[in-house]
Amino acid sequence: MNKLLAPFFLSAVLAGCSQNEWVEYEEGCHENIHAAANYQADILTTSSKEVQHKNTNFTRVLVEGKVKFQNGFGAWSNHRYTCTMASPHTRDVVFLEGFR
Repeated sequence: MNKLLAPFFLSAVLAGCSQNEWVEYEEGCHENIHAAANYQADILTTSSKEVQHKNTNFTRVLVEGKVKFQNGFGAWSNHRYTCTMASPHTRDVVFLEGFR
């Protein structure tokens, strides 16, 4: 293999090893965001974390991020979103106006 291509090949292989374990949850959340949009939604950021209830062993996944919604005049409004997920199917979606 060409010595110049080896670092690129290695970085591509390593990048594939660090896949997000919550991809199904994020995709389910994104589907609900697009369904909630009256016209168009542009998802800007997404992060996921596992949260366990204090008094039980029940675990949920929180998917959070930033989204822009387009209105009927073509203007965009900024929102933050949180999806609470007990499975890859969204349980609850909350939108807050602004990026703060």
